[in-house]
Amino acid sequence: MMHAEPQVAASGVTTSELPSYEKVILIGGIKRSGTSLMRNLIGSHSQIAIPPIEFGFFIDFDVADFDRPGGYARAVERFLAGSRPARWSLNTDYLATDGSSAKDFYCAALNTFRRSVKPHARYIGDKSTFIEFRFDTYRRWFGVENIRFIHMLRNPIDCFASTKRMPDRLSRHPSYQVYHFCDMWMRSALMGLTLAQRYPQSYRVVRYEDLVAKPGEIVADLCHWIGVPEERERMLAAADYQRKDNSSFGDLDRKGTGREGSVVKLKPGSRADALMAAELRALRSLGSFGLLRNLDYDGDGNDRGYSAEALAGAGRLHLNLAGLRGVVPAYLRLLGVGAGTIVTMILDRLRDRVTRRRSRAAK
Repeated sequence: MMHAEPQVAASGVTTSELPSYEKVILIGGIKRSGTSLMRNLIGSHSQIAIPPIEFGFFIDFDVADFDRPGGYARAVERFLAGSRPARWSLNTDYLATDGSSAKDFYCAALNTFRRSVKPHARYIGDKSTFIEFRFDTYRRWFGVENIRFIHMLRNPIDCFASTKRMPDRLSRHPSYQVYHFCDMWMRSALMGLTLAQRYPQSYRVVRYEDLVAKPGEIVADLCHWIGVPEERERMLAAADYQRKDNSSFGDLDRKGTGREGSVVKLKPGSRADALMAAELRALRSLGSFGLLRNLDYDGDGNDRGYSAEALAGAGRLHLNLAGLRGVVPAYLRLLGVGAGTIVTMILDRLRDRVTRRRSRAAK
């Protein structure tokens, strides 16, 4: 149950302590894994308010600064001077100025969005990539029983190919970037599966492939898990969010197959065309852990349905069986692939320089 709202003075400044919530809805995962799609679906529930643009709190704000004199005031000033108030369509008079901690500011900003845009919603929420690595902080702030964390997971080949298709992404050193991506994907996946196994009432891993294959079933199941009434039609229409140019979103005004509501199911088979051979080798090296196979992500992946219980089972199987004997060789193999691709990148650049010099000399 939500506690009483803080009183607002004539100036618009709150005069009492921040409200607390029985549930905080969080959506995380790495980039291009379906986090925005999930945000638009879950955030369209009448009782849940999630900003349309990532908060990125742990990227743009220093948690330690809140322990220094004036830290909270500086954070408020920085927030109001940035682009978020306009992009969140905020009434900034609601932003609490009497807080002190990082948690106070985090809740004040999200509550400002709720009060400005969706005042009848009961719960605040945040979708920001990579926040799964901050779960311990959220647990200290809210208590694990008050968190509902949805972690998006996507086949790494699809995920990286989608990243490459984005403008201005991976335009420099693509071979090195895929090694970094593999490391982040594996760390995020293992973090999510571990937390989902440890806190099944508070943490849920959802495969992107399942979401686009059966969005109605997924959102209904998540509503039951979160503890809110099912609003399938409203959520599948992404009623509270504008359409965007995103491969995960469909056009509600166009009739067709392979979609439900605002969700579009992509045809497989084209993703590898965007990848270099070295990138594919690096991505497929993740399979040496056995985790891809347990998640039904083989060399090319597929869209077979996977229940939450099956995901938890895959996590348990991997965490219980992949000891040092399995993990160390896999990491060494990934390191070898990464080193090889970096050497390839350097040699390619050297060859390009030699070719350019010869062309200039010939002229």
